[in-house]
Amino acid sequence: RRTDESDDAHKYAAPRLVHHLDAPAREALTELYRCLLASRAAAEASGGEAVAPLAVLDTCSSWASHLPAELVGAARVAVLGINAAELAANPQATEVLARDLNVDPRLPYECHSVDLVTNVASIEYLVDPRAFLSEAYRVLRPGGVLVVAFSNRCFEEKAVSVWLHRIAVGAALVDLVSTWLHFSAPWEHITAIELSPPADGAGRRGDPLFAVVAVKGGVGDKRAREL
Repeated sequence: RRTDESDDAHKYAAPRLVHHLDAPAREALTELYRCLLASRAAAEASGGEAVAPLAVLDTCSSWASHLPAELVGAARVAVLGINAAELAANPQATEVLARDLNVDPRLPYECHSVDLVTNVASIEYLVDPRAFLSEAYRVLRPGGVLVVAFSNRCFEEKAVSVWLHRIAVGAALVDLVSTWLHFSAPWEHITAIELSPPADGAGRRGDPLFAVVAVKGGVGDKRAREL
């Protein structure tokens, strides 16, 4: 349950072209993506395979996807979110789709069609996270990777209550997301990573950031073993 169970379309009707994570956290997230994608390319190259064009699905997206800049023009980047104007402003997107996953958690993409699924600072708003994670598993290719990244910042009135009960402790949120993954699909290599940037010279800390990474395995899949 959520404090505000009204239609999410009303809450997010006005475009918000603002960042929900500070710059150091965003940079840490981009670097995580870069490392994961480098592992994919290295695994395919080591097996003598041609590296297929990359396909990324950024879910609950907005005007920024935080992907490495070098992907622009070199990958399919599908962005799915609730506000069409925000999605249209996303410079990394090659295709956009406005969709409320709380109305229908199905992802309108073919099975085994995506290499990387991302969900940033949004899993806490999904009323059926396991249904979403099951769909992410379906659309990923064998060896594909899911990244669920989150902080302890949120619109509390729209976050599910189980999230708010654990929000004070980052590790508790990691456990919650990992549990949702475990019971949503046969994910492999579920791994928790703390990406919180260190304090600056004055001892000030920015936004904490955590990521849970999971792999869709496959018989004989090289990328799953590599990651």
